Amino acid sequence: DIQLARLAKRLVDRHLVLFDCISCDKCIPVCPNDANFSYATGPARIPQLTVRGTPEAPRFDREPDQVLEATHQIATFADFCNQCGNCDVFCPEEGGPYAIKPLFFGSEKHWRESADRDGFFITQEAVLGRIEGRHYRLDVSARAARFSGEGFEIELDLDDPESTLRGRWDRPVPLTWCFIMDLLRRSVLDTSHVNYVNMRWRKPSQTMGTNVS
Repeated sequence: DIQLARLAKRLVDRHLVLFDCISCDKCIPVCPNDANFSYATGPARIPQLTVRGTPEAPRFDREPDQVLEATHQIATFADFCNQCGNCDVFCPEEGGPYAIKPLFFGSEKHWRESADRDGFFITQEAVLGRIEGRHYRLDVSARAARFSGEGFEIELDLDDPESTLRGRWDRPVPLTWCFIMDLLRRSVLDTSHVNYVNMRWRKPSQTMGTNVS
C-alpha cells in the first residue's frame, strides 16, 4: 500500500545529500525502470576548497574536508529514470534519491538535451557536469587536472591544488566540484563493479554472468 509506505518512510530524521545515506538500498529494487544503482567509493575525503582573488594573487578558502563513511553510494541512470518518485516513497530519508543522488547520463547528447536536470556524463577522458544549472568540465591525466566552466579555465595537481593551480578566472571557483567529479569518475568507471556507466569499457569476459549493481 503506497499510503502506508509514505507513512513508514518518515522513520529517519535525515535529509538525503549527494553522498552517504543509511545505505538501506531500498531505492534500487523498488525502481520500476531499474534506474537506481550502487557504486563503490570506499571511505574517502573530499577537499572543500574555493579559489578567489586573481590569477596573479589567488586566495584559497578552505573548509574541513567532507568525509565519506559509506563504502558504497547510490546513483541514478538518467536514461532509465522517468522521475516517477517511487524511490522517494520507499526511501526512509527526505529528498528522493532520483532528485538528490548523482544522476548519470548515457550520452553527451542526452546530457545536453536535459538542461533542466543536473547531472553528469562520464567518459574515460573527461567528466561533464551540470550543477545548479552551471556547466563544468574536468579532464584528468594521472593526477593533473584541467577544470573549466563559465568564466574560468584552470589547471592543478589534485594532490596539491594550492601550490600548483594556474590559469584564469573572473569569479570565485568552487574547486570542491573538481574533486567531486574526479571521485565520481574514478568510482563509477571502476570496472570491478559493473554499472550502467562503465559497461561500455568492460571486456566481454568481465561482463558475462554479471548483474548491474
